[in-house]
Amino acid sequence: YVGELDEQAVADYAAVGYVTGLGDQWSAYIPADQYAAYQMSSEGKGCGIGVTVVSGDGSVRVCLVYDDSPAAQAGMEKGDYIVGAEGLTVEKDGADAVIDAIQGEEGTDVTVSFCKEPGGAVQQVTMQRAVVTQKMAWGQMLDGNVGYLRIENFHEGSAAQFQQVLDGLLADGAQKLV
Repeated sequence: YVGELDEQAVADYAAVGYVTGLGDQWSAYIPADQYAAYQMSSEGKGCGIGVTVVSGDGSVRVCLVYDDSPAAQAGMEKGDYIVGAEGLTVEKDGADAVIDAIQGEEGTDVTVSFCKEPGGAVQQVTMQRAVVTQKMAWGQMLDGNVGYLRIENFHEGSAAQFQQVLDGLLADGAQKLV
């Protein structure tokens, strides 16, 4: 081979080929530089501004803002539209590029542009990225002393969140659960 050789990259590509060759849909190779992010994700954590988004049709819509997250502190709300981040725009660079730009290293700043409705006035805020734990279980009281409890996913920590929500509903007088 003539030129510079990145031995780690070659080893990673060889491992990807090996695992792909197994033909097992449940097997995958995760390079070392991506493993920490994968592990955080499997624990229901992420490093960003503390929102869950849905993207499609050229938009990024906020469907959940985590309590006490950088986004909540900056005034973002469920239903807002993220239109850009770090100089990128959804219109020009695509939703995935903007979402990737929002994620990053804990404690670093990120500038995000958002609006309340498509074509509305754009607000630009700078937030500090933080590790945010997903809300995996939540609930509310319904009429007739019925407690509504929802489990979003089963990442590590979901059992503890479920128990906390259940205890709260029972303390609030829930006699039935949905």
